[in-house]
Amino acid sequence: MSTYPPTPELDRMLGKKDQSQPAGEFLEWVVSQGWVLCSWQSGLEVDGYWPVGKSIEQLLADWLGIDLATVEAERRAVLEHVREQYEER
Repeated sequence: MSTYPPTPELDRMLGKKDQSQPAGEFLEWVVSQGWVLCSWQSGLEVDGYWPVGKSIEQLLADWLGIDLATVEAERRAVLEHVREQYEER
């Protein structure tokens, strides 16, 4: 049985779960209240507050410095590894 592929970004993400979990729960509550996270934007047709347009997952990743594309690639690598191990049996 070979070793799993390295997953440094997944490991970082899991290591920050104690921070992301309560923040994520708060953001889910905010959304459930009908609130929308906005930021000031100028230079458009009308200056003003506009919805941020990011998922809760992306907001948390941005806040914690996690690259979600790398996380997904590592997840796929682990899945492929597990599939290969299963096929060898």
